Amino acid sequence: MDFNALLQAIKCCLADKNPAKGTAKAYGIPRSSLMRYIKKVSGQFGEISSLEDSVLFEFVRNCSQRTPSNMVFSSAQEKDLVQHILKCVNQSINELRKLAYQFAKKLEVDYPENWDKDQMAGRHWYTNFIRRHSELALRSPKQNSIHTEYRVKAFCKKTVDIFFRNFGQLLDEHHFEATHIYNMDESGFSTCRHVGKIQAAERRTMITIALTVNATGNSIPPFFLFPRKEMQTSFLDNVSSGTVGFANGSGRMCAPELERYIRHLVACVKPTPASPILLLLDDGNSSHLSIEAIDFAVANGVHILSFPPNCSHKMQPLDVSIYGPLKTYYKSECDAWQKNNVNKVLEIRHIAGLVCETLDLLTPKIIKRGFRATGISPFDPDIFGDYDFLQTDEQTDVSEAPVDEEDQRGSDFVRQEVVFTTPEPSTSSTSCLSLSEEIDPLRAATPKKSSNRGRKPMQSSLLTFPECIASMKEKSAMKDSKLSDMQASVSPQKKRGRKATLAKPSTKLTKETLTKPLAKRTKALSSDDDKEFCLICLHLLPRKLTAANSIKCRECSQSSGAFKVR
Repeated sequence: MDFNALLQAIKCCLADKNPAKGTAKAYGIPRSSLMRYIKKVSGQFGEISSLEDSVLFEFVRNCSQRTPSNMVFSSAQEKDLVQHILKCVNQSINELRKLAYQFAKKLEVDYPENWDKDQMAGRHWYTNFIRRHSELALRSPKQNSIHTEYRVKAFCKKTVDIFFRNFGQLLDEHHFEATHIYNMDESGFSTCRHVGKIQAAERRTMITIALTVNATGNSIPPFFLFPRKEMQTSFLDNVSSGTVGFANGSGRMCAPELERYIRHLVACVKPTPASPILLLLDDGNSSHLSIEAIDFAVANGVHILSFPPNCSHKMQPLDVSIYGPLKTYYKSECDAWQKNNVNKVLEIRHIAGLVCETLDLLTPKIIKRGFRATGISPFDPDIFGDYDFLQTDEQTDVSEAPVDEEDQRGSDFVRQEVVFTTPEPSTSSTSCLSLSEEIDPLRAATPKKSSNRGRKPMQSSLLTFPECIASMKEKSAMKDSKLSDMQASVSPQKKRGRKATLAKPSTKLTKETLTKPLAKRTKALSSDDDKEFCLICLHLLPRKLTAANSIKCRECSQSSGAFKVR
């Protein structure tokens, strides 16, 4: 049905006082349908001359939808519930059902009796509720769901303030411009790509790229790591000028590779102590820094600041605005390559060239957007508001009911901006939105609890400051001393690590020995451990000789002279 035509027909009948029969014929609407909508609008609003068209249109569209038989809440109440769900961080299926049950009890509306048994809404109500509200997207649990929970807890106001305090201290001391602020992070690109339903005929091979961008939208040539023992020149075919690559067994960034990257950065940017630069590193990369790499960075005017752990998804420009489009562009390049090379296989030697072609598609606008969204350039320590630190409080007033394993599946709801314009009044005098917040309050994320192992919680740090360098040297010396003590405590015999071998029988094999009965022969041939050996190959015989594991002698044809089959 055309709702615009229906809206105009309703206004003609109610506002202009035109007859319904002629209006229905003029707008091509059944007269019975028009009369039904006129009755609903007049009963809800009465006079519509001062009513906005958007409000009337939304009401007419909602009236056209069939009300389910298990509809517990009104349309306005459900929309208030949806608004609260969109503010939550991770709402699983069971948490949403518990929230709906408590919401129904607060509003004192009629709900099915089985809700009281499990203290949560029924699955049938949940299924229809998700179908009615398409803005709630149900996602299956992923393997990194625990890591996502860590990120939610780690991204708190305290850790963010420490980072911006260190960053502001560096800006006040060295007055870095946007051209001197760089961000580096590593990411993986694989050869396993799909074209329709056809997959590359090679096992998945992942290489690592260390991409570096600055706040003005520029980037330096990439740094590649290949999971091979030896580097081949074909790995860097069709790459951009200045690109370097190395090979190690794992293809991952470790301390030697990170030192090579620092040298690559210095060779490309050419900083000096008089004209220094600032390098922002993820916490995972900063943990691989060695004393030699930091000394080389300090000598060449490279100041290194690390992000807080598990906060790169919000605070690192590369993760915020760059790697998402880059992976999308890379997938398109791989699909185009496989379509143009039907009889060829995408190999490891093609990845670097495809990644370099993808980097050409990144515009300075995309890069600068990441620095602006994270408050790095221009410097904005208040870029993250209180809403960014909110997370749902745990339910404490709901008793745990037994839940099936099928119901334990976690699901996240994608946060989207939803605007509700329906002014339908609620049946309760109290605001539904305030009730939902009272049932499931939102609170700010707090730092994680300290470890019981005596470790200090990791946070953003100035890795090139003298205090940090002295601490790293002290830890390195303690580690070397412990290693030397462990090596000194190992005895020389344990160092050799020789395997114990079974000695051969010392009794010579003579004709007299072979003609002895089996019991005497095995006793003569047995070692100190009373082991039996085959006379042909001198291997151990099974404890119980049978026809399945032995053969008869060709000369005497006696089974007592059986030997193990080899």
